[in-house]
Amino acid sequence: MTEPGLEVGCRSQSHDARTGSPTDDADLPYCTRRSVLATSLAPTRHPGHYALRDKRGVGGRSAVKVALIAAAGAAGALSRYGLSVAIGVRAFPWATLGINLTGSFLLGFVLPFGFDRGWSDTRLLPIAVGFLGAYTTFSTFSYETFTLLRADRAPIALIYVLASLVGGVLAASAGYAIANRVG
Repeated sequence: MTEPGLEVGCRSQSHDARTGSPTDDADLPYCTRRSVLATSLAPTRHPGHYALRDKRGVGGRSAVKVALIAAAGAAGALSRYGLSVAIGVRAFPWATLGINLTGSFLLGFVLPFGFDRGWSDTRLLPIAVGFLGAYTTFSTFSYETFTLLRADRAPIALIYVLASLVGGVLAASAGYAIANRVG
């Protein structure tokens, strides 16, 4: 069911007081990290939760994965740039909001859809990590929020933050729900 290797992301674990061995406990979160270049996405034991898993034993396929992720990342960044130019500079950061909301929706859709159909890492990672990772932009969202605050537009900044966060979660949830309906 699960591939050998270390799960990358947050999960819950505690240690048995008598033996010191790890035991699952939903109340005690912890996180581990590894290089994205040596990982793949895989479902966890929690329905609908996907995490990165260590895939160091796959040999030459890693170079292909990295190249595909890089190419898809370039396409995602260029797509974001093109949409930003087409929408233009406005009093409200509509371009970044739209990009982040559509990216959240697409990621919420692609992960369960791809896993349910048994997509390989070389198909799913370029889309999820490469294209959508480069398409969406937390740094621009942060900078635009800072710029609004610096310009004494705190109410607009608050609306932007709430629309981005709540809208992003709702968009990802909608993508997930649609993927499960068509799957």
